[in-house]
Amino acid sequence: MYTPLMSPCAPQQTLQRGELAPGLLAWLCKESGGALLDLQDYRRWAEQAVAVPLTVTAETALHDGQGVRRCPNCTRLMQRLRSGTEQGFRIDRCAACQLVWLDRGEWDALAAAGHALHLQALLSDAGQRLAQEDELRERREAELAERLGLDTLRELQRMRVWLDGRSDRDELLNLLRNGW
Repeated sequence: MYTPLMSPCAPQQTLQRGELAPGLLAWLCKESGGALLDLQDYRRWAEQAVAVPLTVTAETALHDGQGVRRCPNCTRLMQRLRSGTEQGFRIDRCAACQLVWLDRGEWDALAAAGHALHLQALLSDAGQRLAQEDELRERREAELAERLGLDTLRELQRMRVWLDGRSDRDELLNLLRNGW
């Protein structure tokens, strides 16, 4: 017997099967604009999607639900994972069912960031570590820009790139520290 999946955002709304992208099946919520994606369907799609250009609408409204969601299939709490995008939204995943919930606009944001074909890697432990490191670096750079000024931060970044390309990097840093 088939039990319909209900939207985690709109509990009275039954999810309907449809396409998230050309050839990518998902369960769609008409009320919230969200989508439930089976990672098995995603893997099949991603293997063939290299030749399929993704259409991204730049003005799609992004809506990231802030609360923890329950999996529409098993009702377990879903993990909230980093998206690895500038918008910094979270992707909800049920590890047990291998289902991913994407709020309205999140698929378009992933595609615009170039992550649509790399969702599996992004959701992996290594992908989450990289996303966390990127967030920390961005936060640190924002703090430095506020404290030192954007022009100073850019000059420091330029100097770091220049120093990193030098074989005598340590000697040059010592000269700077010790005033020649």
